[in-house]
Amino acid sequence: MKISEIKRNEIEKDEMRPISRPFDLREALPFTVKGYKVSYRERSGGVRLVGVIDGDKVIAELGLIPISYHGISAYAVELASVAEDYQGRGLGLELYRKLVTDAGMTIASKHSHSQGARKTWARLSAAPGVAVYGFNTASNRVFEVSPSHDGAELAGKGSKDKLYGVSSTGVIMTKVGSQSDGVMQELLKLSQERSR
Repeated sequence: MKISEIKRNEIEKDEMRPISRPFDLREALPFTVKGYKVSYRERSGGVRLVGVIDGDKVIAELGLIPISYHGISAYAVELASVAEDYQGRGLGLELYRKLVTDAGMTIASKHSHSQGARKTWARLSAAPGVAVYGFNTASNRVFEVSPSHDGAELAGKGSKDKLYGVSSTGVIMTKVGSQSDGVMQELLKLSQERSR
């Protein structure tokens, strides 16, 4: 497997190693991704390893670490990969979307993103049932985002809302209509009122 990005913050080195065997994933999730089975394993500290399985191999995987942002329980993406032979089929995008819409997870990603990750978040912002917001932990602001004119990344809708190139920013994705989406909407209103 080709690993696009691995970060090892606040966890032991072997906690986020890439999954190589489907039997490492013990719990099946009640949905599929592009017809493939999805399973996960919870590790110490609430770390979740989620994989898309084709027969006897894991073809896509996410490593998710529990975090809290303004009282919203979420999972930070710490590992994301798709097997080389399966890249370009939308598996990663669909896995993120299903985790949010079908499993009800709120997923966040802080700080820098690879070009591929930026494009994925931009596409997710347009996915049905998904709400994506930008946030800045330094200024305590939440802001609306939308795909840039070329669709290659997300852009803040306001002039103060820079998303990339600032170490204290990130994105958070939740299910439309969920409790987290409601809280994010309230934080968005507060941020807009403060900036006036």
